[in-house]
Formats: sequence, structure tokens, C-alpha cells
Amino acid sequence: EHQLAGRMEEYPLIIVPEWEYLEPAFKKDLVAYAKAGGNLLLIGPTTAALFETELGVTLEGKPAAQPLHLAHHGATAPTKGQPQAVTFSAAARPFGTLHATPALDSPAQPAASIAALGKGKIAAVYFSLGQSYPGGRHEGMRRFANDLVRQLFPRPMVEVKGSSDVDVSVARNHGKLLVNLVNTSGPHQSEPIQESIAPVGPLTLTIRTPKRPAKLTLEPGAQNLTIDYRNGAATLVVPRVEIHRVVVVVE
Repeated sequence: EHQLAGRMEEYPLIIVPEWEYLEPAFKKDLVAYAKAGGNLLLIGPTTAALFETELGVTLEGKPAAQPLHLAHHGATAPTKGQPQAVTFSAAARPFGTLHATPALDSPAQPAASIAALGKGKIAAVYFSLGQSYPGGRHEGMRRFANDLVRQLFPRPMVEVKGSSDVDVSVARNHGKLLVNLVNTSGPHQSEPIQESIAPVGPLTLTIRTPKRPAKLTLEPGAQNLTIDYRNGAATLVVPRVEIHRVVVVVE
């Protein structure tokens, strides 16, 4: 909390990841942040319960004893933890579904909700997404999370296409924008020691900047990158990432 206090407005999206308790003053600040135009995403039933009124939902009883199956865009994935049944008011709309079995015609309930909150938005996931994804890394669950985030944050500063095994970290240093690309491919969950990591690429990057960058280089190596700049976004191709590369944007 101390990292966000007094500077929430700097962030277009804040995610609260399966917390069971928030200090009342901090919760009040999060609500004020969303009402002023921010976007708030709550993960898990216990976190959602802290914002029941703001979400425009009513939590029905206690979380279910048995995990359910997430369905999104025709794909299903098993979840872990205890899902929560909810009733929606007119202010909230459902997103995704949780099914009793992998069959799409089995009994279902909403997996998440989205609602306007002042000038911003608030959303919640009613199952333990943080517990469910790491073990199986299911494509359908990753797509569900990505699509839900896009409802709140449709134009991120950086987008990467070409591999789902790339972590992105953005920083600034001496007036330059640094886009760190980290290759996370391989069976890290099942193999504690890996003899090698397969490179990923080519990757297509979209970097949104207020004006055309003066220069883009790929580090290490100071390799100049070709820029296609249109409508406030620079598109470029990183041919290969073995472990870690950095796109340096000189604005």
C-alpha cells in the first residue's frame, strides 16, 4: 500500500491479487481512484467481497466447496480454490462463465463482472485465478485474463505478439524508455533445472508514444530497429530473444 499511497492516479489499472483484508483508508483510496477515472481489477472471492457494493453484485452464501471449470471463447480450463456465486444488479455485467463440468452445456455461473464506477471501471474475478493458472498455464485461462484486462485497459503502452512466453517490463532511464523482454519459455513448473532455453521470435512490438521516436535500438548490441509509426504507435520487429533483450526508445 505504501507504494501506491498518494500516487494511484499515475496508473491506468490497479490489480488487487487475492487479498483477504485491506485497511479501510486504503480501500477508500482505491474506490476514489476508480471514481476519478481509474480502473480497478479484483482477483478472487475474498477480495471481491471487500467491494461488494461498488461492484454492484451480491455474493450468494459462502464460496463453493468444489472448483469449477472456466469457459471462455469456447475453451475450458479447470480452476482451483473455491468459486463464489453472485447475483448481479443492473449496473454490473457478466464476463466469462464457470461450469460444473468441462461440458459447455453443464450448469454455469459468471466467472467475472465489470461495472462502471464514477468515471472509471471496477471488475472482479469470482474464482482463484492466482491459484488456477500457474500449475497448468492453460491458454484459455490466459486469454480470459488478457481479455478481461483489455476491458479496463484497452491501449497499453507496449504490446507483444509472436509468443506468449515473453515477460514485459517497462522503465525509464535518463529520458529513454526501456522495454525489457524476458524469455520465459520452457517447463519451469515441472523441471527445476533446465539445460537450455529455446529462443523465441520474431516478435512484433507495438509501443505507444506521443510522438515518433527519434531512434530505437535493440540491446545488447546497439542494433538499429526499423520503425513504422502510425496513429501514435510505433510498430517494430525483434527478430529473436534468447534470454533477455531491451528495446531502447529515444523519444
